[in-house]
Order: sequence, then C-alpha cells, then structure tokens
Amino acid sequence: MKYIKTFEYRVHREDRIEILRDDKYIIVAPLTEDASCKYGAFTHWCTANPHSGAWGNCVGWINEPKLNKIVYVLQRDYNMSEENKEQSEEYYYLKYKIENSDFDEKDQERFYEINNDINSLNFSKIAVEYMFSRGIWALWSANNILISDDPWYYSIDNLPIDKYAISEIKKFCKNN
Repeated sequence: MKYIKTFEYRVHREDRIEILRDDKYIIVAPLTEDASCKYGAFTHWCTANPHSGAWGNCVGWINEPKLNKIVYVLQRDYNMSEENKEQSEEYYYLKYKIENSDFDEKDQERFYEINNDINSLNFSKIAVEYMFSRGIWALWSANNILISDDPWYYSIDNLPIDKYAISEIKKFCKNN
C-alpha cells in the first residue's frame, strides 16, 4: 500500500527550496509555514502543525545561510505493512492520550514499547534538521518518533533512502 499524503495545493517556489525531485523522492526545505504544513501533512511534526506555534519560533533561523536547516523527505512509493500502519496509528493515539493527561500505566508502557520498536517507524516522510553551529542532525519519522537519539539504528548516513538522496541533503545543509 502506498502511504504518502499531502494536501492538494501547490506551494509557491519562493516558499520552498527544492533539493531533489525525481520518481522516488520529493526533498524540500520549507521556507514558510504553509510550505511546512503542506509537505509535512499527516505527520505530527511541530513544524508542520499550524496550531503549535513552532513555525513562528523558527522564523529568522530556519533555512537561512549558515543557520539551522529543516528538510522534508517524501518517499513517493513507500510501502507500509498493515501491521506497521496499525502500530503507527496506535502510537499517535497513545501520544495524544499522554499529552492530554488521559492515560494509565498500561498506556504509557505500550507507548514506550512502540517508541522503542524499530518496526513501528513510518518512513514515508522524514524530517531532517541540521543544527549548523553544532554539526548535529535530528531525524524524525513520519509518526514523529525522534530516530537520531539512537545512532545504533539511524544516523543521516543510514536512513532507509538512497545514497544519492542523502548526499543532496547533506550538500544543501552544509553548504547553504
């Protein structure tokens, strides 16, 4: 099953930097909240949620020369198993309950179990943040699990995308 979703509208060229677009990927650096919400649609990334206020906090430092970068990777033909999709949806549900203080110990245990299960990651979209001054990468799965906390599994170099795509992301982040 293909599992890539975006809103059905175009983002103006001046609202994004297109890093790579081919038959496998759309890789962009959003420059506005609209672009961030469009390319990050159906994720729970704070920068793709118009009600979080996170984008407003980013203005002035994001995707500017020699400052932090945020890049979204959309995999055009990402196939997600039914089990993975169900686990991803359960993760969203439990995260919502925890954020709203409507959870019990069993919910919290299950949430952490999913959060630590590499098979629960949804890679249909990946948010890549590069903190320029510190040279640090932060990587987020589409289901909003910070995956760079555990370099044993994922770093920028071993994301489940082609090496040429990783190379383009690195070039953009480190040279702009």
